[in-house]
Amino acid sequence: MRDVKISLCYHPTTVVFVDDNRDYLEQLEVKFNELLPLRAFDDPIAALQYLNETYQEEPFIRRCTMTPADGEYDHFISDVNLKLIQDEVLRPQRFKEIAIVVVDYSMPGTNGIEFCKQIKNSNILIILLTGEADYELAIKEFNNGTIDRFIKKTTPNLGEILYNEILKLEQKYFINLSKIIINQANPNNLKCLEDEEVATQFYKLCKELDVVEYYLLTEAGDFLLADKQGKVSYLTIKSDQEIKQLYEHAEISGVSMTLLDVLAHREKIPLLYADPDPTEWETYLGLAYPVSDKKHYYYAYQRNVGEHLATTSSYGKYLASV
Repeated sequence: MRDVKISLCYHPTTVVFVDDNRDYLEQLEVKFNELLPLRAFDDPIAALQYLNETYQEEPFIRRCTMTPADGEYDHFISDVNLKLIQDEVLRPQRFKEIAIVVVDYSMPGTNGIEFCKQIKNSNILIILLTGEADYELAIKEFNNGTIDRFIKKTTPNLGEILYNEILKLEQKYFINLSKIIINQANPNNLKCLEDEEVATQFYKLCKELDVVEYYLLTEAGDFLLADKQGKVSYLTIKSDQEIKQLYEHAEISGVSMTLLDVLAHREKIPLLYADPDPTEWETYLGLAYPVSDKKHYYYAYQRNVGEHLATTSSYGKYLASV
């Protein structure tokens, strides 16, 4: 089992809140209105009906399964089409996907634990809101795997803590889905997604660039990054060995000595999102930064490359429409 730390893709999802207290739900809606899309239910039966019957789950791994006609696309195992992962950014409905349910423990006719046990979609992650009296039970059910987080309703700064936990679980949701694919792949492919230092730098850069969604573009560790307004950046992550292979490929392709020199000294890396010929790599060079002092991995990025890759529907536009 590979220890994946960066998912193949990530985007904000719709969060379902379930609490019989309508006033409390309205407070949450006001608090989170500009932060995330949500659906609120004050009736647990109606919520279960929506989750189990009305909602049609469409995780990216279902759409990225290859057919024989897809053979020309880049892929790292026989049945996963990386081109289709990239195309996820073109789907305005991607933000309707449900990854997380936040449910109150104490509700008439049922409780949050029994509610969770009736959710059929095993991919959905659950945050339980508890009172003081329910806390020990919440610990037990967390250890049993029934719920994924539990928070006391009386916790100071509950809104901020809950929002941060939602973001963490969204990442976990996409990592869980990605593992289904990656654990079938050649263990030598996409090793950067398992590296702790690479993951730390990746998420740090995403924060610096205000990235709210990202998508793997190639088997070589290239990502499309997008902020809330839909501005697109491009990131490439390369191991030292992979840069050596780029150098060798460039050398036999008859490129300039300038390009060979910057590759040899790990000063720049070509960002190959447009799949250019090696003789055009100089146009796509980005400054190379070592991920750590060990210099096992390097990364380069370009901001605002919308002329190459653009979103049709940004997260900001979607939030404004719901």
